[in-house]
Amino acid sequence: MFSRSNMNVKDGELSCRVDVKARDEIGELAEVINEMIEGLAAIVVEINANSRALNSSAQGLTDASLQLEAASQQTASGARVITAAAQQVSNNLQTVSDSNADLTQTIARLPKTPARRPPLPTPPSNSPARPTRR
Repeated sequence: MFSRSNMNVKDGELSCRVDVKARDEIGELAEVINEMIEGLAAIVVEINANSRALNSSAQGLTDASLQLEAASQQTASGARVITAAAQQVSNNLQTVSDSNADLTQTIARLPKTPARRPPLPTPPSNSPARPTRR
């Protein structure tokens, strides 16, 4: 009934079973032991399946994390480019503002009376020259 060759359960061998020959209390005990071994085997199978599922989920999370990291780096890079461009625009606006302030000061220093302009030259006429009388 309980031989060493078929009782390697302690070593993790869950395919072995106790030969049930007696129909007394010992036989009932042997059947209970077989049911326990089957229950343990089912638990080990379920643990293995859950372990594989957990491993697959962990791999999926790792992949998603790597994609998120790459996207974050790309976003940060884009933000640095935008920041540099905004700084350049700010510098250009400051230059325009400074130039406008200089121009305003220059205009303020100009005399308030209108300046005399020299008369504009008369354009030559396209008609042939007339002889002058004397």
